[in-house]
Amino acid sequence: MKTSSGRLPAAAGAAGGRPVWRRPLAGALAALAILAAAPVAGQSGDEEASAAAWHIVRDGDKLMLIARDYLGSKGRWREIWELNRWIENPDFLLPGTRLRMPLPSPEVSIPAARLVTVSGRVDDKPNPLPWLEARQNDLLLERDGIRTYRDSSTEMRFIDGTGVLLTEESLVYVRRKSSREVPRPDRREVEIVEGQADVALASEQPERVAVEIVVAGTRTRPRPGEEGAQTRARAARAGGAELMVYEGSSEVEAAGGKVELERGMGTSVPAGGPPSPPEKLLPAPHLLAPEAGSEWAIPDPRLAWSAVPGAVSYTVEICADPQCAALVRRLPGVPGSEVQAEPLPVAALFWRVTAVSESGLDGFPSPASPFAVLSDRRDDEPPTGRISLAGAGWAGPEGTLRAGSTVVSVTVEDAGSGVASWTARVNGEEVPPARLAGPWESGAYRVEATALDRAGHRAELPPLTFEVDADPPRLEVELRWVRPLLTHVRPGLASRRWLARKRRFAVWAAARPASEAGRGFWVVAAGSESSPIALRHGPDPFETEPSLLERELRVEGDLPQAIVLAAGVEPPGPGGPADDGRFLWIRAWDDSSRVEWLAVRSEGGELVIEAEDALANRARLALPYR
Repeated sequence: MKTSSGRLPAAAGAAGGRPVWRRPLAGALAALAILAAAPVAGQSGDEEASAAAWHIVRDGDKLMLIARDYLGSKGRWREIWELNRWIENPDFLLPGTRLRMPLPSPEVSIPAARLVTVSGRVDDKPNPLPWLEARQNDLLLERDGIRTYRDSSTEMRFIDGTGVLLTEESLVYVRRKSSREVPRPDRREVEIVEGQADVALASEQPERVAVEIVVAGTRTRPRPGEEGAQTRARAARAGGAELMVYEGSSEVEAAGGKVELERGMGTSVPAGGPPSPPEKLLPAPHLLAPEAGSEWAIPDPRLAWSAVPGAVSYTVEICADPQCAALVRRLPGVPGSEVQAEPLPVAALFWRVTAVSESGLDGFPSPASPFAVLSDRRDDEPPTGRISLAGAGWAGPEGTLRAGSTVVSVTVEDAGSGVASWTARVNGEEVPPARLAGPWESGAYRVEATALDRAGHRAELPPLTFEVDADPPRLEVELRWVRPLLTHVRPGLASRRWLARKRRFAVWAAARPASEAGRGFWVVAAGSESSPIALRHGPDPFETEPSLLERELRVEGDLPQAIVLAAGVEPPGPGGPADDGRFLWIRAWDDSSRVEWLAVRSEGGELVIEAEDALANRARLALPYR
């Protein structure tokens, strides 16, 4: 038998590194049960139910001879006649006519094969008749041929259970294995002229049943293992052959050389040369999209899978059944790990991918994954979307600043096929979506996003730039004498009167440490840039005694400051504690945004100083009392 393309193995999983296969015979018998009841053009429903196979009449055919070949006895010719009552003379049949037949008996000696499935454009050649349009359940005999065209496939099954699957652009002839001795009717050849074929043997088949694959002078003999045998043979484009064993084992012989191929191994045979050493087949890719069981409102979804190390290309198959016996589309030579499908029919479909090595050998196919096409309406528009910010912001003189807690959101929409995915980049580097929720460090950012819809259209969303201020305000605490301090913060505030009392006040402050009234502090003056420094107790700081502040002092406005006396507190840096009449000058400012408030309070034996800027960044300083 000759072929130009074959099917991939039924299904491969990855449990324990060993693909899991459906038995080819079981799959074929299941398909047989369904297809035997499928309509054939020109038949009524009652006719379909009783038809099991079709024989194409050749020159010299008579019902008795047909019954002998298919049913094992000339006397059973009336069984065929009952299915074809239009026949007037059982000894005169018109060549090219199709006769409905019972299923051939397994005991007959002819190498008959039945077309279990026919998908797309398939022709068969009932020797010596010319090529005809093939139909499901057609019977092929010795020297008959079958060929498939693009995006087409057919599965043949011999009477003994041997299965042969041809994918697109294949050409096959059925041969009887002969020898110089008595011909062995239970041995047959599958001769490949173009393309490829997959040959499947069940593990329970008797040892006497054998099939030999012939392609470009190379002979391959599959042998079943515990899970049967599954061998692919292909006529290489540059001449020679390519053989791959997915289950069982095979013996490959060419130009006087011979190699044994175990499961998961393959070999390339150059034109006129011996087989190359066995090569390990690549593993199955992992399918990513369409997801299993997904539904698509477009006929041309984008297909994506994981890359396989060592693969130079991939073959994608879209089928009407999980065994891919009914081919809908075949995309060979895909260079990357994704491809846009051509428009598919509205139907429930399956798809799978096979990695191809540098030597041209096919690896294990992925398990077929189901999906559904719900509409033949294409989506020609790319997705749309936007990038937005949420969180605190402050509009300063040089632009808006954002808080470190800012959240970046990417919204993508597509009314046609729906959104497949989107990716974000921050300052040119791709980041996971969770990164957009922050927190952000201080600095300038540019966020970009690329959206992809389920039809494979890409769109660049308008970028968004922003600057973040995540740094807290700066706090400064200094020890100063109050006279020059007041003169500094507000010229003229320190009067002559204060100069006369300077010495008396210093003595008084030293004589009344804060411990007498619990840890606390006395406020002299406080204010901000927007609210100038003002005395807290009267027009002159010491017309009345300073008061112990037991509640929090809060100064609002940008650049807030406070002048307090807190005996026993030692500020950062040299200078010692404020026990000698010197005052604490407390200031807060921010290098980027503005300061909103400054707070001072006694808390647990500490003088606590806090400040917050316009973006809720907060600074805290705790100075313990000595």
